[in-house]
Amino acid sequence: TSSELGGDFWTVFPAGRNQLFLVVADFTGHGPAASFNVFRLHLLLSRLPRRIPSPATLLGHLNVELKAVLRPGQFAAAFVALIDVEAHTLTFSAAASPPAVLLTGTEARLLEADGPPLGAFADAEYDEITVGMPPGAALLAYSDALVESQGADGRAVCDADLLLQWVAGTAPGHSLADEVLARFRERLPGEPPDDLTLVSIRPPPGGGHRL
Repeated sequence: TSSELGGDFWTVFPAGRNQLFLVVADFTGHGPAASFNVFRLHLLLSRLPRRIPSPATLLGHLNVELKAVLRPGQFAAAFVALIDVEAHTLTFSAAASPPAVLLTGTEARLLEADGPPLGAFADAEYDEITVGMPPGAALLAYSDALVESQGADGRAVCDADLLLQWVAGTAPGHSLADEVLARFRERLPGEPPDDLTLVSIRPPPGGGHRL
């Protein structure tokens, strides 16, 4: 049963007036060790300083804390986004994670940012990029199993180009996570070979967020 335990994690929490943070993380390995590291990350997030100003600052803080407790060879990929509903902006940083996808109208684009995995290097630095996120735009963040899983023929089930096609073809108002997962399962029925997490956020025109 312990082999079913995984190392994927995601959460959202308030960052200020009309702002929220999204965190998606994926620890190395499977089983109890990976699952225990997820609990470590959850505990670290519950003890954050009162004000974290940016995704890069948050990743830097988590990296220092995880570097002190993770065993050699253990680390986490992570994507962090700060969504400001009032300013219609999305600021993001990444720690060796696959790029999230932003859908604006019918245009889908990858959100790529450089940064080493969490817990790997004590002096790690993380890029931070801000883009527009107008009302009705949608964000999809995911773990690497989405783009690294292989079918019976040894080919990738979903690469970056296909993912952009899936996202761009999502019906207006529908969940990107639901739509992409349905297409993924059409190409790879059953359980994926690795932990798979998809999270989508779409600020509706009237304000607020739907997950």
